[in-house]
Amino acid sequence: MKKTRSHLAVIAAVASLSFLAACSEGEDNAAVNNNAVETPAPVVETQPASPVATEPTTSEKLEADAEKANAEVQEKADELKESADRAADATEAKAEELKDDAGDKGDDLKTKADRAADTVGEKATELKDAAGRTASDIGDAIKDGASKADDAIQDKVGNGVQPQAPAQPSEEAKP
Repeated sequence: MKKTRSHLAVIAAVASLSFLAACSEGEDNAAVNNNAVETPAPVVETQPASPVATEPTTSEKLEADAEKANAEVQEKADELKESADRAADATEAKAEELKDDAGDKGDDLKTKADRAADTVGEKATELKDAAGRTASDIGDAIKDGASKADDAIQDKVGNGVQPQAPAQPSEEAKP
């Protein structure tokens, strides 16, 4: 859009300057004629050998320049549109490629996550079994310790049997 405006502005400036130049040429000739002594111009009669093509007028030049500029602007617009289309196609292809890569990576990550979950599950089962065995071993150790303590207490107490009372009090017991 900016380039289009620039082209049109340049064309308008050229057209304005051309118009001013054409108008000022007529004024310059008139000023020169007023200051000079009027001498009659010699009249020479000549026959044209062939029809002379007239030069295009200023407005025709401007129209030709405008058409040329329009053609250039249209050509540039077409080139830019094609360039934009190619860029859009390239971007779309890259997006598809990245999408496919992401899908593949996602599948790989899912597979790895599934394997990791299976491994964690197996290790958890092994840990649970090991904890059960260790708890059983601890329970057995506690039972053995309790049994040994009970035996030691029973030996000290006498296995629940009362010792016989002495028939006579000892001398130490007398006052």
